[in-house]
Amino acid sequence: MNYFSVWPFFVCLAVICAAVATPLFRLADAPTTDKAKRNPGLDGLRGFLALAVVFHHGAMYHGYLMTGIWKLLPSRFYTGLGQGGVSVFFMITGYLFWGKIIADQHKNGVNWRALYIGRIFRIAPVYLLAVCSMLVIVGFETGWTLAEPVSTVAKEVTNWLALGIRPRYEVNGFRDTQVLLAGVTWSLRFEWDFYGALFVLALTLAAICRMLPARHQLFSWLLPGFILAACLIRSPSPNYPDNAICCALFSLGMLAAACGPFRLGPDWLRSSAVLALVAIALVGFPSSYQAGPVLLLGAAFTLIASGCTVFGIMTSRPAIRLGDISYGIYLLQGLALAAAFRPAPLRLLALADPYYHWLLLLSATLALVGAATIVHVIVERPGITLGRRIAQRFAPDDAAVIVNFDIRPSGRI
Repeated sequence: MNYFSVWPFFVCLAVICAAVATPLFRLADAPTTDKAKRNPGLDGLRGFLALAVVFHHGAMYHGYLMTGIWKLLPSRFYTGLGQGGVSVFFMITGYLFWGKIIADQHKNGVNWRALYIGRIFRIAPVYLLAVCSMLVIVGFETGWTLAEPVSTVAKEVTNWLALGIRPRYEVNGFRDTQVLLAGVTWSLRFEWDFYGALFVLALTLAAICRMLPARHQLFSWLLPGFILAACLIRSPSPNYPDNAICCALFSLGMLAAACGPFRLGPDWLRSSAVLALVAIALVGFPSSYQAGPVLLLGAAFTLIASGCTVFGIMTSRPAIRLGDISYGIYLLQGLALAAAFRPAPLRLLALADPYYHWLLLLSATLALVGAATIVHVIVERPGITLGRRIAQRFAPDDAAVIVNFDIRPSGRI
C-alpha cells in the first residue's frame, strides 16, 4: 500500500457507512415533515460528494506534511475525487434552484427576498462556526500577538466573516490560515455568484416566455443549454475552476431540472452507466475541470436526479444521513484533518508509513462525521428553521416574477 492507493478509500468508505448506519447517528435523520420535499437520490449523493472531498484533501495532506505546500496530487483518482465532488455539488445547486424557479413561477411567482434570506440562514451558521474555530486556532498558533497592524488583521478577519463572498487571505501573517479549513470556502463565492445571476436568468426567462408563451418549456432548458455551450467552447484545461467552468457546471444542473425526470431502462442498467461515467471522469483526465469530465459527470448526475439509485446505494440509510450532514462535513473537514495530522507526534506517525496515514485519516473522518452530526442538530437545523420563519413574514408575491410553467421537479433546497 502507498499513500495514493485506491483500495484504502473504498475500505474507509465502507467502514464509515457501516458506522453511520448504526443508531448512534440517528440524530442526523431529517424530521418527518421534511421528507416529502426531498429527492432521496440527491440527498444520498451529497453525502458521498462531501466524503470524496474529504479523502481528496486527506490524500493531499501527505504532500503538505512533506513539503509544507498545499497543492494538487500526482494521483488522478484522488484529484478527481475532490474536483469531481465539488463539480457535482455545483450541479445540485443549479438543479434545485432552477427547478425552484420553474416550479414557483408556475404557482405564484418567486419570492426573492425569502429565497435569499433562506440562503443566508442556510449557509451562515455552520460557516461562521468553522471560520471562528479557525480564527481561534490562528490565535493560538500566533501566540495571541499581533504580527501585522490592527487595521490589516481586522480587514483579514472581516473578509473571512463575509460568508465566502470576499477573498480570503492569511490572518495575522499565519500563512497556513486557509489550510486549517482545507481551502474549501472558495466554492461559496461561486455559489453566491450563481444566486445573484439566478435573478437575472429568471427575469430573462420570464420575458421570453411572456413573448412566446407556448414555448416556455423549450426555453426553460434552451437558456441553460446555451450557457453550457458557450462556456465549453473554450479550450483551456485549468487545474482550478474558472468562471466559465463553474457556469457550465451550474447550467448542467439547470438542464437536468428543466428536462425533468426520465427513465431509460431498468435501474441496474442506469446504475451501471453512472458508475462507468464516473470512473471514466475520475481516471481518464488529468483534471475534472475540462469539457470531457464535466459532461460525463453531468450525464451521471442527470441519471441520479432522475431516480437512479446506483444499486440502492444513494437511497440507503447511511447515504441519506451523510447527505443531511454533508454541509458540516464539507466545511469542518479542514479542522478534523488538522487535528489528525498537524500535532508533531501524529505528523511523524503519518509520514512513517502509509498504513498509519490512512488509519489517522479514517479516525479523523469518523470524528468529523460525528461532529457534523452534532453541529447539524444544534447549529445548522435551527438556523434553517429560523431562516424559514423570517422568510415567511414576506408576502408570497413580494419581489416575485410570475410566469406559468408546467415542469415541477422534485428536490430539496
